[in-house]
Amino acid sequence: TESKLWRVLRQRGLGVKFRRQVLLGPYIVDFYCPEVGLVVEVDGPVHELRIDRDASRDAFLNESGYQVVRISSDIVEHDLQAAVSIVVSALRG
Repeated sequence: TESKLWRVLRQRGLGVKFRRQVLLGPYIVDFYCPEVGLVVEVDGPVHELRIDRDASRDAFLNESGYQVVRISSDIVEHDLQAAVSIVVSALRG
Protein backbone atom coordinates (compact mmCIF):
# COMPACT_ATOMS: atom_id res chain seq x y z
CA THR A 1 0.00 0.00 0.00
CA GLU A 2 2.82 2.42 0.83
CA SER A 3 4.25 1.90 -2.65
CA LYS A 4 1.03 3.22 -4.24
CA LEU A 5 1.36 6.49 -2.36
CA TRP A 6 5.11 6.58 -2.93
CA ARG A 7 4.56 6.59 -6.71
CA VAL A 8 2.79 9.93 -6.29
CA LEU A 9 5.13 11.45 -3.69
CA ARG A 10 8.49 10.58 -5.24
CA GLN A 11 10.23 12.77 -7.77
CA ARG A 12 8.48 15.88 -6.50
CA GLY A 13 5.07 14.64 -7.63
CA LEU A 14 3.41 17.23 -5.35
CA GLY A 15 5.99 19.96 -5.91
CA VAL A 16 8.15 19.10 -2.88
CA LYS A 17 10.66 16.35 -2.20
CA PHE A 18 9.67 13.39 -0.05
CA ARG A 19 11.98 10.72 1.28
CA ARG A 20 10.86 7.21 2.20
CA GLN A 21 11.69 5.23 5.37
CA VAL A 22 13.55 8.04 7.17
CA LEU A 23 15.02 7.82 10.66
CA LEU A 24 13.78 10.70 12.84
CA GLY A 25 15.02 10.33 16.39
CA PRO A 26 14.33 6.75 17.46
CA TYR A 27 11.61 6.23 14.81
CA ILE A 28 11.53 5.27 11.15
CA VAL A 29 8.75 7.16 9.40
CA ASP A 30 7.05 6.09 6.18
CA PHE A 31 7.50 9.38 4.29
CA TYR A 32 9.17 12.66 5.21
CA CYS A 33 9.20 16.03 3.46
CA PRO A 34 12.20 17.94 4.85
CA GLU A 35 11.17 21.22 3.20
CA VAL A 36 8.14 21.57 5.48
CA GLY A 37 8.85 19.03 8.22
CA LEU A 38 5.88 16.85 7.25
CA VAL A 39 5.73 13.18 8.23
CA VAL A 40 3.20 10.98 6.45
CA GLU A 41 2.36 7.62 8.01
CA VAL A 42 0.27 4.97 6.26
CA ASP A 43 -1.55 2.98 8.92
CA GLY A 44 -2.63 -0.59 8.29
CA PRO A 45 -4.78 -2.78 10.54
CA VAL A 46 -1.92 -3.41 12.99
CA HIS A 47 -2.10 0.23 14.05
CA GLU A 48 -5.52 -0.40 15.60
CA LEU A 49 -3.64 -2.45 18.20
CA ARG A 50 -0.94 0.21 18.71
CA ILE A 51 -2.97 3.34 19.45
CA ASP A 52 -1.03 4.29 22.59
CA ARG A 53 2.31 3.52 20.97
CA ASP A 54 1.44 5.61 17.91
CA ALA A 55 0.25 8.47 20.15
CA SER A 56 3.61 8.47 21.97
CA ARG A 57 5.44 8.41 18.66
CA ASP A 58 3.34 11.29 17.30
CA ALA A 59 3.91 13.29 20.49
CA PHE A 60 7.68 12.84 20.21
CA LEU A 61 7.66 13.86 16.55
CA ASN A 62 5.41 16.87 17.20
CA GLU A 63 7.59 18.01 20.10
CA SER A 64 10.59 17.67 17.79
CA GLY A 65 8.98 20.09 15.34
CA TYR A 66 7.46 17.67 12.82
CA GLN A 67 3.86 17.67 11.64
CA VAL A 68 2.45 14.14 11.48
CA VAL A 69 -0.34 13.04 9.17
CA ARG A 70 -1.74 9.53 9.42
CA ILE A 71 -3.63 8.01 6.50
CA SER A 72 -5.44 4.70 6.64
CA SER A 73 -4.09 2.06 4.29
CA ASP A 74 -7.71 1.46 3.22
CA ILE A 75 -7.93 5.02 1.92
CA VAL A 76 -4.64 4.67 0.05
CA GLU A 77 -5.72 1.34 -1.39
CA HIS A 78 -9.27 2.25 -2.40
CA ASP A 79 -9.17 6.02 -2.97
CA LEU A 80 -5.64 7.13 -3.75
CA GLN A 81 -6.83 10.59 -4.77
CA ALA A 82 -8.35 11.11 -1.31
CA ALA A 83 -5.05 10.09 0.28
CA VAL A 84 -3.16 12.52 -1.95
CA SER A 85 -5.65 15.27 -1.02
CA ILE A 86 -4.90 14.68 2.66
CA VAL A 87 -1.18 15.12 1.99
CA VAL A 88 -1.77 18.24 -0.12
CA SER A 89 -3.88 19.77 2.66
CA ALA A 90 -1.11 19.08 5.18
CA LEU A 91 1.46 20.68 2.86
CA ARG A 92 -0.63 23.83 2.67
CA GLY A 93 -0.55 24.09 6.42
